[in-house]
Amino acid sequence: MKLFKSLIVSGLLFSSILGSVNVGSITAMAMTAGVNTDALEEIPSTEVTAKPGSVINGNQKEVNVTYLDKDGNKISGENLKTTIPLIDNKKPITVKNLNLPAGFKFKKLEFKKEGIFVILQAISKADVSILFVNDKGALINSGTVLNDRDVLAPISSSDIVSFPKGYEVTPNQSAMITIVKDDNGFSHYSAKIVLKKVVAQPQTPSKRPSNARYTIQRVRITFVDQNSKDLVGYKQVTGKNSFSTKIEAPKNYAFVNEKNATIKFDKSGNKEILVFVKLMTAAPIKHEGVVTTNSGSYKRLYTLEGKMITNRALSTNSQWYTDQYAIVKGEKMYRVATNEWVKASDVK
Repeated sequence: MKLFKSLIVSGLLFSSILGSVNVGSITAMAMTAGVNTDALEEIPSTEVTAKPGSVINGNQKEVNVTYLDKDGNKISGENLKTTIPLIDNKKPITVKNLNLPAGFKFKKLEFKKEGIFVILQAISKADVSILFVNDKGALINSGTVLNDRDVLAPISSSDIVSFPKGYEVTPNQSAMITIVKDDNGFSHYSAKIVLKKVVAQPQTPSKRPSNARYTIQRVRITFVDQNSKDLVGYKQVTGKNSFSTKIEAPKNYAFVNEKNATIKFDKSGNKEILVFVKLMTAAPIKHEGVVTTNSGSYKRLYTLEGKMITNRALSTNSQWYTDQYAIVKGEKMYRVATNEWVKASDVK
């Protein structure tokens, strides 16, 4: 909860102490959306003075934003900002980091009496995430990225030099690059490559002394987030047949099934297993007071589950009332609004 005056512009919150808001310029900012940021040219800050008959007409309260390709064709899509609100229509406007549609990058800005025109150029190359899946389409691993790829050309299995342990690729495989959206609505380029498990070759039993009683087994555990399906950790344990051992989940995670905390050894030989885990959320603790954001860039907000809030942030050197703090993903955070938390390292 803000203690002073706040200004909301184009979807992202910026705040200043009462009396220090500079109404001589309005900064319209938004998180880049719809395209892999590695393949995106940032829209530069451009200040435009509002004159009669130019971008702003009369008592206009907002400026229209239109997106065009290099041939002048109109482009539409989700998450595009089509207007920028105004507080004072006689003052300059600073345009920065407007949303971009998937498959395009920024070329230039044009200002006419009809509004602001964002000229875009189709993206020909981008970083592509490789999604390794099994023959049923279930995700195995998603940690491989191929840089600066032609988005219209297929990905060949021969382009990939390494694969998840215990799997091999089907020869002469190719996959088209597609655009996928994450939970925040951002788009990324990806291609699916099908893998199959490597069949273990029978091993010749080693000769043991006649009095040997136990078989040593090695178990490799891969921890998988049950919600995101991301790989979040590995562990390897060894033990004797008929014995068991306890393991711990990765930091800030808990087992979905507590039975998985016990690994039982048997005579089946070395093996790999997947164990599903979930993020732990610490109960908030009551703590009333005022926090002040540090200097530098604006400060990010997060949910209690640790998810970044992409359309709101706190301005620097601004004061906020807080009534709780919690440990989120191992980091202390203060609550400043309903399910909006700021890192303790970003305030004082």
